[in-house]
Amino acid sequence: MSIRPLVPLTIAVALTMPAAARAQYNYTPIARTGSGSGFAGVFPPQINQVGSVAFGATLTNGGQGIFVGTQGVVVPIVQTGTTFNGFQVAPAPIVTAINPGTNTNAFFATRTAAAGGGGGVFTSDSLTVSTIASTTPPSQFTTFGVGVDINAGNNVAFTAGNVTTQGVFIGAPGAPLTTVATTGTVFTSFNAAVAINASGQTSYSAALTAAAGGGAGVFRFTPQTGGTTSIAATGAQFAGFGGPTDINDSGQVAFLAARTIVAGGGFGIFRGNGVLLDTIATTGSVFSQFGSTPSINNFGDVVFSADLTAGGQGIFNGPNAVTNKIIRTGDLLDGSTVTSVALASGAFNDLGQVAFVAALADGRQGIYVARPVPEPASVLLIAGTALAAGGWWRRRWQVSTSPASLGQTRARG
Repeated sequence: MSIRPLVPLTIAVALTMPAAARAQYNYTPIARTGSGSGFAGVFPPQINQVGSVAFGATLTNGGQGIFVGTQGVVVPIVQTGTTFNGFQVAPAPIVTAINPGTNTNAFFATRTAAAGGGGGVFTSDSLTVSTIASTTPPSQFTTFGVGVDINAGNNVAFTAGNVTTQGVFIGAPGAPLTTVATTGTVFTSFNAAVAINASGQTSYSAALTAAAGGGAGVFRFTPQTGGTTSIAATGAQFAGFGGPTDINDSGQVAFLAARTIVAGGGFGIFRGNGVLLDTIATTGSVFSQFGSTPSINNFGDVVFSADLTAGGQGIFNGPNAVTNKIIRTGDLLDGSTVTSVALASGAFNDLGQVAFVAALADGRQGIYVARPVPEPASVLLIAGTALAAGGWWRRRWQVSTSPASLGQTRARG
C-alpha cells in the first residue's frame, strides 16, 4: 500500500520552554470509577495533539469499551455488544491508540460469532468501524499483538502472525497492507507493540537471528524508501530491550533498555534517531525501576513512569525526581491521595500535556491530564498533522535479549 496522505488540521504547539523544564502542573479529571460512574476499571490512556484522551475501560454492567474524553465530556467509541465481545487478551489491559487530530481510534478486538468471529485490528470514530486486518479467511493472520498505533492519515501499525511467521505491518481502511518486517533471515520475533509517526515511519523492537548477529535491537522502518534503521542494539552498551517503543514525527524513538555491566548496569530510558543516542534517566540513586512505556513528543521531550529508590512511584520527564515530577504517589489528587500511577506510550503531546491513570486512596481509579503551569502564553497555530505497581495496570515487561513472541501478547502499560 502507499501510506495515506496526512489529514490537514490546525493544532496549537507551544513555543515556550520544553516540558522537561517545567515542574508545576494542574490536573484535569477525564473519567473516574466510583459511585455513580459506569466505569468499573480504567486503563492507561493516550492523548492526541488537540488534547482528546482515549482510554479503555471495563464497565459496571460487565461490558468493555473504548472511550474518548475531554473536560466533562466522554464519548463512547466502541463497546462490547453486537459486533465485539472484547478488546483485550487477558490478562493484558485494554489498549487503544488515538489519531493525532481526530477521535478515530485503532485497537485490537475480538468479534462476536454474529459479526464473523475471530480477532483483528480495527478503527472506529464512534460512527464507522473499519477492519484493518483480522483472523477471518482469507486473511493470513491467526494472532495479533494488542499494542497498535495510528497516525493522522489513519495508517495503523500493528504486529501479527500465523502458524509459520510473525511480522510488523501497516494498514489503512480499504487499503492493502505494507510489510514492515517479518521473521526469517533477520528477525526471530517481535515485541507485540509498535508505534507510527506522521510520515509512516514505524518503530519496533525485535530479536535477531544468529545469521544477523543475534541479540536484539530497536529499529525504525521508513515506508518511502523501504529502509530499516537500527536505533539501538545489544552489545557494549545494551543487554536487552523491554516494552514498546514510541516515535515522534522527526523519527526520534524512545525506549526502555537494560544496560550492560560495562555501561553501568541497571536500566535506562533512552532516545535515539539512528545517529544520536541520548540517556533520559537511569536506575541507581533516584530510580529503582522503570515502567515499560516511555512516551515522546515532537520536541523530543520524554516522559516515563518509575519506582523511586526512596519509595513510591511516579511519572517524570527527566532524571530529577523533584524538578522533573509530573505526578507521584502521596500527591493530593481529585479529593484524595495518589497510591499508584500508570502511563502508556502516546500519552504526551506537544502542549506538554500528559495523560495518565491513577489509583486513589479512597478506592477510585481515574483518567487524568496533567497540564503544565503556567499554560503556554504564546502559541503558534500551524497546519499539519497533528500500565499499577504489583498487580495493577502499570505493568512492566521483562527485559530480555529475546522479546516475547506474539503468542504472549503484551500491551502498553
